[in-house]
Amino acid sequence: MQNLSSLFQESPEACLAEIERVLENLHGSMQGVVQRLDSMAELYEQYLKTRLPMVQIPSMDNWIYDARMAPLYFDSVYLPEVYPEYVKRWVNAGGILKTRLAMPRSRQYRFAIQIREFVSDEIENSFQLIVDGAVCPWISSENKLFSTVIPENAEADCLEFALVADPQACVHDVSFSFSTITITAI
Repeated sequence: MQNLSSLFQESPEACLAEIERVLENLHGSMQGVVQRLDSMAELYEQYLKTRLPMVQIPSMDNWIYDARMAPLYFDSVYLPEVYPEYVKRWVNAGGILKTRLAMPRSRQYRFAIQIREFVSDEIENSFQLIVDGAVCPWISSENKLFSTVIPENAEADCLEFALVADPQACVHDVSFSFSTITITAI
């Protein structure tokens, strides 16, 4: 590109043509950048839909989530509701609460969730824990403290779990609420 000042002195039309050429090249380059950003954003959206981010915590044998904590592990919960006796968070109408934790799978874990409320009996009856693609049946649900044992799986690199309730049974914008989730190595 010539010095625009000297080009303008020689011929204003030539200067204008040079500026237009530079702008067209810049516009073409910008379109390429926008297309690349769009494709990267699309890939990222696909990644988020198919792969949960794993929370990295070294040598974790036990894990506790309290509804008062920030929802770093879950994206399907609402703000906490605080009562004098307890705090709870509602899970959205999708009825799925899932995350991945960097916990060694070479051992069994005791899993417990303190449920505060189900929006219907159907939601409660369909409520289950899924680990490694299989349902872990509840051992106990006394006083809405649902507990079970997660079996070891030496082939798994982390603990990925989902608490699932039938979204078809959900007639509200929420499905169930909980106060705490505790995972303890056995």
